Amino acid sequence: MEKIMKGSFYTQIKDIVSQYEDNSIFIIGKGPSLKSYLSYDFSKSIVISLNDSFNVIKSDLIFINKPWSLNNVSKLKDKYISFSDNKLAEVTISSKNHLILEETPEIYVDGSLNIDAFDTKGLSIENPLFISAIKAAMQIAKSKKKKLKVFMLGFDFYYEDESSYTISSLEDKQEEEEPYRRAILENQENILINLIDSFSLDKHLEINHVGDKAYSAMSSEEFLGIGNENFEEITEASKEFEVKIVAEITTNHLGHRDLLVEMVRRAKESGADFVKVQKRNVETFYSKRELESYYFSDYGNTFRDYRNGLELSKEDFFYLDEECKKIGIEWFASVLDKESLDFILEFEPKLLKIPSTISEFNEYHDYVAKKYTGDIVISTGLTSIEYEDYILDKFKHNSRIYLLQCTSSYPTKNEDCSVSVVRHYRDLSKNNDLIIPGYSSHDLGSTASCLALAAGAMMIEKHVKMRSVFWSHFDSVSLSLENDEFLNFVQDIRSAEIICGSEVKQIKSSEHHKYKKD
Repeated sequence: MEKIMKGSFYTQIKDIVSQYEDNSIFIIGKGPSLKSYLSYDFSKSIVISLNDSFNVIKSDLIFINKPWSLNNVSKLKDKYISFSDNKLAEVTISSKNHLILEETPEIYVDGSLNIDAFDTKGLSIENPLFISAIKAAMQIAKSKKKKLKVFMLGFDFYYEDESSYTISSLEDKQEEEEPYRRAILENQENILINLIDSFSLDKHLEINHVGDKAYSAMSSEEFLGIGNENFEEITEASKEFEVKIVAEITTNHLGHRDLLVEMVRRAKESGADFVKVQKRNVETFYSKRELESYYFSDYGNTFRDYRNGLELSKEDFFYLDEECKKIGIEWFASVLDKESLDFILEFEPKLLKIPSTISEFNEYHDYVAKKYTGDIVISTGLTSIEYEDYILDKFKHNSRIYLLQCTSSYPTKNEDCSVSVVRHYRDLSKNNDLIIPGYSSHDLGSTASCLALAAGAMMIEKHVKMRSVFWSHFDSVSLSLENDEFLNFVQDIRSAEIICGSEVKQIKSSEHHKYKKD
């Protein structure tokens, strides 16, 4: 049973995820408040229903553990339905999308379930059933590699009589007597409260209860008042973000095309807007003495061997260009010499970077300014305010100048980040439309980058890697694309962008006065 579940259920997850761009998930209960949402448009979002609530709201994934919920199931051959095996073992599975899952015998009580239980690939029919739905939502979030918002609708946890327990169009065939039913509801509610609190800092899910409870994220009226057109206002992942995130690959592809493509794909999946590589002519950029010096790497024992081994070929760049177009992410390059610039210009780049390492190459800067007038990215490591004036004059004919505060130390200490310089660049941009402030991060973690965003950065650049090799330059400051390091960084930046919000002071729908005027 477990083997079947793992193979089939996670195929279902991939199928469901592929159908929706929206990053919200609705879990549907069966309380009377559910009737408030009958006219709501759920068509753009993933909907998970429990037992027979699929009869009220069209659902993508259905969990069933009660036999009286089986009416009309046979008509839903295209829906993904999971049954409990011990109570519904005799049910005829009418579609390849209908699975039987093992039922967990444990009945959770308040405080006995924590977030660690959700970080597992196993899935079963749980008690209460909404735990299975939240676990499924967790797997959907991991598949999307984005933090998703879960909205719990129709979970009223209220029992006065049978009419108050469930929406009238659904079955109410509970085995428990009234006192036990109240106790069960109370236990389920306590479990949900505990989960809402536990997930408050989770990187995969945010759980929101919709209703009139003290722990509700919003009331039914507030939810419906938002309206389908403006639903993205409360859905973090659907926001059109303005700050551009650059996954700085540098030469961490190690000269291997397959590794480069995998890094690009993972950067895209993590939420990056751009990937950046480097281009240089090794034989002319370095001195003969440097090239012949000893340097151990997988490519040989000289610095020439090392640098040539890392460089992408002409064919590699054309392949990179095609792959980026295919998966929908932009690329640009740090270009370090005239010959490399002429080559990169063949791709008609939207962006070009002059890195801090060549801030003193004035003759080359003249060449770039003459040959290229598009958007240019300039990082300012190991420079003073005089370089700022020089850059703004040198590239005054370019369409835009991304001016990135940078400190040329690896890793950069907190006290050396000088994030306040970003605020200075932002002030400059108020009187110079060419300037777009940004931050090139050589520090550890995301704190400095989030602060740079708050100071006005509209571009954040972060080094990324796939493999750790001791002989690679600056590898220690790179975030891994093999795990969630870079993904978490992107999510931190997006959260910071939401937290900063607009500079225009507005009254929010969530605000209220504690004391009201008569």
